[in-house]
Amino acid sequence: MSVYSNVGISAIEVYFPTRRVKQEDFEEADKRSKGNYTIGLGQIKMAFTGPEEDVISFSKTVVQRLLEKNAVDIQKVGRIEVGTETIVDHSKSIKTYLMEHFLGNPFIEGCDTYNACYGATSALFNAVDYTRLYGKYSIVVASDIAIYGGPSLDARHTGGAGAVAMLITPNAPLVVDLDRKVMSAHVYDFHKPNTSIEFPYVEGKLSTDCYLQALALTHQGIKQLHSSQGKTFSMSNYDYQIFHAPFNKMIMKAHAFLTQLDADQTKTDPTTDLSTIVIPDPKSMTELVKQTKQSFDEKVGPSTLVPRLIGNSYTATLFMSLASILHTEPEEKLNGKSVFCFSYGSGLIAAIWSVKINKGSDEFPLSKLIHNLSNIQTLLDSEIVTTVPEFEAVMKAREDQLNLTHQPFNKNSPQPKDALIYATENPGPVIGSGVFYLKEITHDLRRTYVRKE
Repeated sequence: MSVYSNVGISAIEVYFPTRRVKQEDFEEADKRSKGNYTIGLGQIKMAFTGPEEDVISFSKTVVQRLLEKNAVDIQKVGRIEVGTETIVDHSKSIKTYLMEHFLGNPFIEGCDTYNACYGATSALFNAVDYTRLYGKYSIVVASDIAIYGGPSLDARHTGGAGAVAMLITPNAPLVVDLDRKVMSAHVYDFHKPNTSIEFPYVEGKLSTDCYLQALALTHQGIKQLHSSQGKTFSMSNYDYQIFHAPFNKMIMKAHAFLTQLDADQTKTDPTTDLSTIVIPDPKSMTELVKQTKQSFDEKVGPSTLVPRLIGNSYTATLFMSLASILHTEPEEKLNGKSVFCFSYGSGLIAAIWSVKINKGSDEFPLSKLIHNLSNIQTLLDSEIVTTVPEFEAVMKAREDQLNLTHQPFNKNSPQPKDALIYATENPGPVIGSGVFYLKEITHDLRRTYVRKE
């Protein structure tokens, strides 16, 4: 069996909702001092959506646009995987909904993958390995809606929403390196045990500590891996860095800590225990962030465009960061460059991996990938900025819809099973042209989606 070379990402499609709330408005509503969220978290706005959209409609939008813009022959697609932590159905995967876009090719492998914000990275690894072995195209989708309330109400302003679809092929312009290091551990830093609400249980301090400890452990692991291959691992080998971005200040800390770790040449015995990894205290971390500001601006800054303006889109956030680099940096500067990637999902699983940028092939050149990402600016420019009370009203509508879908099913109900419990009568300007939205939910909880033309 052949092994195909230079497998990676040949096309990327991005989508996020039109409605945004300014972080400075959240500061005022929460009676926080000016700059608490805008400077303290480094965020500008947060994207959100109402009951007319969900992660399935997000996924359908990015997949259909990916197929159209790249004239993908669906018969060449052999695998589809979706990474998400926003579970709509506890049995039926989002991937099965996407099969409506591949009529005539039912022989497509894959399903949904989940573990907090890490699921899409795992999906990407699976897809790359599949395409490397068989040569057939894969599609990876990252789709999430981050909403905080109930047990995590104090994190309400750290939400977000969005989706990314990626086409995986041989001879790609963004080659996913074979070398990677993945770790996992059992920690309750963030979990969603209550299936009747969208909100997580969050241990904020523990989660940020786990994030940095996982970064240190995977950094240690990748250095070990390179050493075993007779190579030396160094962050100076990478032109750009992207990190999972729950908020911008977190990745500033991650970059600073990683710089310190990489500079430390002290020989130590490898550890597999997160709790033994010491992270800088707040004062030291603040100083580290100041010292590494220039390298952050150069290597990480280009990746922060979208995440700072839409918030945390969970599995999609890392790939929003990758798309931001491709959108903001000129093509002539990107060719030949490398991107260091750190994925993190609470609970927890983390990985260090990397991407090498090249000109691509005649079919999928880097120039086409970059050109197709121009819709990022269109999405940013078409925003509808709302007030915090308006945001809360939309969140209430989402909760009301969710409550309807969690009512006990009564088979003796006089309502026929196809009677509607929810319908989007007119989505209005919040749904853009070519975007899928949830048209209706029936009494037996079947969902129908349509595309706004």
